[in-house]
Amino acid sequence: MKNPPNKEAGLAALKAVELKADDPALMLLRRLQGYVIYSPTTPVLRGATDSQQRNPLGLSGGRLPEAVDELLNRLKDKHDEHYKHVNFVLDQVLPLIGWAKDFAVGWAHELPLSPAVSASRKVIAFRDRYMVEGRNVLSGYDASEGALYVLFLAVLAAHPQAPSIMAIDNADHGLNPGLAKNLMKGFADWILADAKCERQVLITSHNPAVLDGLPLQNDAARLFTVDRDNVGRTVVKRVEVNAKLLEMAKQGWTLSRLWTNKLIGGMPDV
Repeated sequence: MKNPPNKEAGLAALKAVELKADDPALMLLRRLQGYVIYSPTTPVLRGATDSQQRNPLGLSGGRLPEAVDELLNRLKDKHDEHYKHVNFVLDQVLPLIGWAKDFAVGWAHELPLSPAVSASRKVIAFRDRYMVEGRNVLSGYDASEGALYVLFLAVLAAHPQAPSIMAIDNADHGLNPGLAKNLMKGFADWILADAKCERQVLITSHNPAVLDGLPLQNDAARLFTVDRDNVGRTVVKRVEVNAKLLEMAKQGWTLSRLWTNKLIGGMPDV
């Protein structure tokens, strides 16, 4: 006997009860139930309360220390089914940050924090490779927001509890152009390398450097431009790697340059 439909959940719930358990459409509907849009903010990444809390990360970046700690704990067991992918992702974090020798998660009362800081119980700690040993520990409150954002994306790519379908608003959050490019390349590699979870991520960006990090020759990584036509309707077009685009690339035309010169769309006339 079919389960009675939940009318409060809308058309999707009504249709779901009509589908067989192995129907791909039902599988998609179940994945979409966990869809969220992340929009991280610097204060929350540093430890301020997230009003939209959830596991493994709040929608504004809450629980970052706890989520990072959970990933680090998985590295203690090489038999963990997610060990290989978590290790692959975390192994690329420090090269992206550059100035950090290593990172860990500690208790707030054990780290050098200002009394004025309203800290969460756990705090991310970095060791600066250029500072004097013994006086080179920086908490998440002192580190650059770019370093925290690298860890934020690493968690979304590697944590087993991260949504299978999600969106990240403004993927260039607090990033300089070089980091924006390299982090987007790394993030795409992390998502595409996860053999145990078919994870799909939608990202928006206004930073041209982000485009140069996208591996568009892999069909699983796709770029779309969003415009408004002359009557205000939204127009979405896919930017595909074709012979013309490859020839322009040989002439030094990067995707970022094509975008800023209004050659692929997505750039308003202002």
